[in-house]
Amino acid sequence: MPHIRIDRFEPPATPFESEGAAFHWYARNLEHPEEGLLGVEVANVPFLLQVKPKGESTLVKAEKISRPSPNTLIKKALRAYLHAARPELLYSNIDNVDSAKLKAPLPSLREIADFDPDELPDKPLWIEVGFGSGRHLLHQAQAHP
Repeated sequence: MPHIRIDRFEPPATPFESEGAAFHWYARNLEHPEEGLLGVEVANVPFLLQVKPKGESTLVKAEKISRPSPNTLIKKALRAYLHAARPELLYSNIDNVDSAKLKAPLPSLREIADFDPDELPDKPLWIEVGFGSGRHLLHQAQAHP
């Protein structure tokens, strides 16, 4: 997931726009005032950036629980925030190629229409449905080849 680690986070005066991203509001966490959410919109897609202190630095990343958003829009918003606020950037994973695609589909990536019930093995078929990293699926595949 795209994110940046910065030296400090100063809540911006909202609303403002920077490099095609609109920053509408900032809300502090009432129980942990150093944490918060930044309401952002890029290409007419609204989403949230989560602000969370990590030791001597601050992590700014997409808050994906309420609304998953395309990585390219998240990266654009994070770049726009860096341009507008000018914190010291300690780490970033937003500069990789946005349009990287698989050269050819992997044989393990299948659409539901690819499954013919008559061709399925006569043993249990496990399907993972979710938005996680797939680590649990890999663990299960290794444990049950």
